[in-house]
Amino acid sequence: MVSGKVTEVLPAQQRLSGLDEVSFVRVKTDSGVLTAADLMDAQPGSRVVVCQGGPAQAVLGANCPVDAVVVCVFGAEG
Repeated sequence: MVSGKVTEVLPAQQRLSGLDEVSFVRVKTDSGVLTAADLMDAQPGSRVVVCQGGPAQAVLGANCPVDAVVVCVFGAEG
C-alpha cells in the first residue's frame, strides 16, 4: 500500500459495465503519480491510502482490470 494526495477526479465518458459505480482519481505519491479506482468518494486534496496489484483487483473482483484502489480517505490536508 502507498499513501498520497488526490490531485483530481477523472471524469469518464464510457466505462466497462463492471466499473459502473467506480470513480477514478489521480493520486500523487512520494514515488510518482498513479490513477486509482475510487469507491470512497475521495476529492481533490484528500489524503488517501491506495492498495495496488492483486489485492486491489480483489477489492473489485477478479473480472475488473484495475491495479490500484483507494482503500482509505484521511481527509483534506490543512
